[in-house]
Amino acid sequence: MNELEDKVQALEGRVAPTEREQEKRAHYERELATQEARLADHDREEVDAAWSSTGAERLRSAADKVGVVARAVDCRSRTCVASLRFPSPEAGLTFLRSPQMSKLLVGFSSMTSTPTPPTSPGDYDLSVVIDR
Repeated sequence: MNELEDKVQALEGRVAPTEREQEKRAHYERELATQEARLADHDREEVDAAWSSTGAERLRSAADKVGVVARAVDCRSRTCVASLRFPSPEAGLTFLRSPQMSKLLVGFSSMTSTPTPPTSPGDYDLSVVIDR
């Protein structure tokens, strides 16, 4: 069946993904699953009222200083989740790799984010999980 699919793809002008491309896709899918698990873990955390409000304010203030729109910030007892809005998927990815991203993390220990596939070329929301 695989040979037949390859022939159909060739006739349609499509190229089958290389083994490396398949590996990269599988790795990305695992990263997305890990991010979803981190978000679910965050949702189950109890809220430390004092720290959650301080952490949320710290993140909102840092986002304002670097010119990023923090659409939502939810801090609990061990983590914060921030939804950051960018004008495009490319702008979000560029920010994630930039020195500006580290300015959001001042006072926190670490951060993870696996950008989800964009649904359009316009506004893009990037979810970030930040550890206390």
